[in-house]
Amino acid sequence: MFAETERILGSRTPHPTSYLPRTPEERSEKVPVGILNLNLEKAQTWKNDGMASFSLRKVRGQWQSYQTDRDNRIVMHLPAGSYSLKVAGVLRKTFFLIAGTQFDLSID
Repeated sequence: MFAETERILGSRTPHPTSYLPRTPEERSEKVPVGILNLNLEKAQTWKNDGMASFSLRKVRGQWQSYQTDRDNRIVMHLPAGSYSLKVAGVLRKTFFLIAGTQFDLSID
């Protein structure tokens, strides 16, 4: 134990770096994303300080909860794929988000 303490105190970097730098060939691939413009201004739901809550789920994934901004709108960058949208606990829309595109969605 004392030897390990001495090694740590005598070294400028007591711990090795937590990751090794990757070469350009080893880097992760880009995730293709699309943009979702969601407008819940006319949706019949409880709004806390002008913010509406909603849930979004990618196919075979878990439901994730979100809130809009005070204007009841939100812009989200999401991985391409098929999604389901719940507002006030009710499934309101299913849609497919294509990479590199923008999808405008308004719930009445």
